[in-house]
Amino acid sequence: MRTTTVLATAASLFCAVDARISGFAVPSIVKPGDTQVEIVITTEGYIQSVEDVAIAFGISPANASSPGTLGPDLLTSKFLGPSLSNTNENITHYVSIPTDIAEGPAVLQAALFSLYGVSLGPTISSYTANVTVGDATSTDYVASTSVTQQ
Repeated sequence: MRTTTVLATAASLFCAVDARISGFAVPSIVKPGDTQVEIVITTEGYIQSVEDVAIAFGISPANASSPGTLGPDLLTSKFLGPSLSNTNENITHYVSIPTDIAEGPAVLQAALFSLYGVSLGPTISSYTANVTVGDATSTDYVASTSVTQQ
């Protein structure tokens, strides 16, 4: 009986998933007015449990962007919650690009609210990706980088 309990406990530990969101990938060129731009929210294994609560995306022309901000155009926000936390599966999300954004270099940024560990310590992580606003949304993706908070 004791051996069975130990084995069952060990098996449940191996099945537990500790993962977190690590950024996003977005088409390298986005078209103004495109209502179905796919953003892939990327995940990675992690050393402890992370409850991802919500993520928001914004876009701004490159010459008007500021690191760690979403810019003047909030594209969307997404509730993540328990069903999309602690998963090693990437998450697909769609955004609409404003029709009035100027063509040329732009920055797409994200802010992620998460709760870390057993004490659920709150954090906000920022990610940024350089894109081009152009004639057609591309199928080539660029990965975001983490923005260091100062």
